[in-house]
Amino acid sequence: EARRIHIYTADDKYSIYRKMDEIAEKLPVDFYRCHKSCIINLSKVKNMKDRLIYFECGAALSVCAEKYTKAVQAYKGYLI
Repeated sequence: EARRIHIYTADDKYSIYRKMDEIAEKLPVDFYRCHKSCIINLSKVKNMKDRLIYFECGAALSVCAEKYTKAVQAYKGYLI
């Protein structure tokens, strides 16, 4: 939503006005920008399969094939 960013936590949802780049550069290494409008917390990923990223909370995120491959690599690097 333009510069409105929604942040989802285990307990709540927050909305702020910022650029995604500003947010991304302030986050620790366990966060990964899987496409231009989404940053995920790799420590909350449960599984990745068939271009879907599954989270501990039960939610799933669909990503395109190119971004999915890069996200899998980032997740494997995080696990190591």
